[in-house]
Amino acid sequence: MSWLSSAMSEMTLSEECEDYLLTRGVSRSSFERMGEITWNRLSDPSPHSFFRAKYGTYGEKLDGMLTCPLYSPKGEIIGFEARGIYEKKISRFLLPNAEWNAVWLAHKDSAEKIWNGATVWVVEGRFDLYTMEWVVPPTDVVLCSLRASLTPYHIDYLQRLKPQQVNMVYDQDETGKKGAFFAQKKLNSVYIPCEIINFRGGKDPNEIWSRGGLPLLQQTFKHSIMI
Repeated sequence: MSWLSSAMSEMTLSEECEDYLLTRGVSRSSFERMGEITWNRLSDPSPHSFFRAKYGTYGEKLDGMLTCPLYSPKGEIIGFEARGIYEKKISRFLLPNAEWNAVWLAHKDSAEKIWNGATVWVVEGRFDLYTMEWVVPPTDVVLCSLRASLTPYHIDYLQRLKPQQVNMVYDQDETGKKGAFFAQKKLNSVYIPCEIINFRGGKDPNEIWSRGGLPLLQQTFKHSIMI
């Protein structure tokens, strides 16, 4: 177990962060499975020099931030995404061994489910992932690429696991649409069926949730998902 895994295993989710997740449309079962925590300063100095330079010797600059683990395909913690709940402040950190991994924000069992034949839905942001989990079948997998593009490591990950299909649900702005187009082109070139899901009602799935909750979300995606 890495120093980061050990440290995060001792942290819990504060009531403030829990309320924030619930008001953003995240189901309790989803954020509990993901392992969301509230960052608390470390009891011992971090052994990672870059971490210390960026966040302080004990990670004190992250105190109080809502923190989500980033997992390797084997389910090991290789980093995190932290965000403020009172201001839009987002920071990501990766351990050195993440260099050779496809970095997704996803549940620990995602790779196993894809290997067993799951359909994959790819989104840009953390809260888009949680939002889509309300409407996709429980046998499917939602992956967050953390940006509007797929890296060669993402493509290799999907190529090795061979999902039945990949559905791109990127933001409906120019960057998202361009990212979805190139992702589809790359995936089709390695014989992975890929569809681009265009939608209205908001820039991204979580914005749709914020405007109309589950009814609007279901209405928006009813032609893409058997709801």
